[in-house]
Amino acid sequence: MKHLRHAEGETLSDEQSRIHVRQVHKVLEVLDKGGEDVKCLTWKKGLKVWDDFCAPNLKAKSLTGNTIKTYLKSVEIFGRFTEKGDFYKPELLTDLEKAILVQLQPRMQDYQKAVHRRTAVETTTHDVDESYSAMTPEDLNAFEQSDFAKHAITLIGKSLKNHLLNMQEFTDVHDYLLVTMLVENGSCPGPLENAQVKCFEQATFTKSKKRWTLVVDEHKTTRYQGPDELVMDNRLYGYMKIYVSYIRPAFVDSAAEEALFIKDDGKKFEKGTIGRRVEATFRKAGVRGDIRVTSTRVRKIFSGAAFQ
Repeated sequence: MKHLRHAEGETLSDEQSRIHVRQVHKVLEVLDKGGEDVKCLTWKKGLKVWDDFCAPNLKAKSLTGNTIKTYLKSVEIFGRFTEKGDFYKPELLTDLEKAILVQLQPRMQDYQKAVHRRTAVETTTHDVDESYSAMTPEDLNAFEQSDFAKHAITLIGKSLKNHLLNMQEFTDVHDYLLVTMLVENGSCPGPLENAQVKCFEQATFTKSKKRWTLVVDEHKTTRYQGPDELVMDNRLYGYMKIYVSYIRPAFVDSAAEEALFIKDDGKKFEKGTIGRRVEATFRKAGVRGDIRVTSTRVRKIFSGAAFQ
């Protein structure tokens, strides 16, 4: 993994490095169960990745085409290391095996293209199915008008009158605010995951638009798009102000915890987990129980409206 974090490795975080390592290990385990080295990648002149990993999964449809391609991408990156000759022990490989490993990079690229062509219908079918189950603005209105949302708002008001929430009440308020922030911004979960209390306290008010803007420095596309913004109208800002001032302090694990949104244990959400609250919250609100509501589905409401 340390080589993936190197400039040669092209990964941006330890998490991304671990994903690549896990995926290469899984492929190796399929090719040579219980093996201890990478020689299995050279077996059958390097064709074993397709014959033993790609082809069976495509036939059984045990993995989607896109998932298979991510595994192949990880093996491709591994191939770049071997091509440079720096990240394996040369004495363990014959000249032929080295030559085959060097060919991993272009071969995995070809395999990804082949998988893409063979699963194009699968992707199209998924898109058609998704169009029939797409969420609409009416679903968001139904969420806001739900008994769950009204109950959460009532609890926020009670907090101003020295009502100490129990754990379930805290979770309901927390989930309502988190999902409302996500919905009103058409945001992915990342900015909500990384928003900090100090960012909220530094939010700026735009008088002409009557909006508060919270700047989040870290999120998935920071490298390309810069800091993200979470925008709140006076109503949502008022709810969040009560949450930060009266509700969160009673449940936060320690004063050192900076995350704006915290779990039931008072600690920040682990990276990539906050999105699960979207499905759970819509389910509690009784909205769109026929599908798994995700932040992606919510965002597509806004992208579809913009397209129309």
